[in-house]
Amino acid sequence: MTLQFNQSITTRDIVTIAILGSLGGAMSTFVGYLGNLVNLALGVPFGAGQFMAGLHVFWLVLIRAIVPRHGVGTAGGLLKGMVEMFTGSTHGIAIVLVSLVQGIVIDAGASAAGSITDLEDNSRIIWWLSAGLSSAVNVIVLQVLYFTGAPFIYISVITILAFCSGVIFAGYFAWETLEF
Repeated sequence: MTLQFNQSITTRDIVTIAILGSLGGAMSTFVGYLGNLVNLALGVPFGAGQFMAGLHVFWLVLIRAIVPRHGVGTAGGLLKGMVEMFTGSTHGIAIVLVSLVQGIVIDAGASAAGSITDLEDNSRIIWWLSAGLSSAVNVIVLQVLYFTGAPFIYISVITILAFCSGVIFAGYFAWETLEF
């Protein structure tokens, strides 16, 4: 089956986006609360839970890989953010903007990687790196919205932690899930 760029989106594609986006939003609320528990256990106000940040982006990578259309990651990010907000995210409405920006980064990375039907090793690495960047965007957007005055080194460390989590959980783990 070959996909063309002018092919319209199908009902199956819309349902896939809706199911995975909703699952991602509901699970991300839970992951957010687990991150807060980690912060509490380590005695820091925020950031320690960023080692799980890739689990938020995992769903967006799956959506974009299963439905290889431009803008699908962005739409999935918006839906995921809305569901996450309405299921009780601790970030409130800001999580919608965070998820939307994460979806935009996934779309940009998928476009840079090329066609999903003939992936090479280097294009797979581009997918993984864009998943890491998308996870790191979480920290950056929240710092822009809620500037906490935290030291630059602390923000840098948790951004790198979120990036690594995105490469592992959102990039590598998503591709292994698809191959399974």
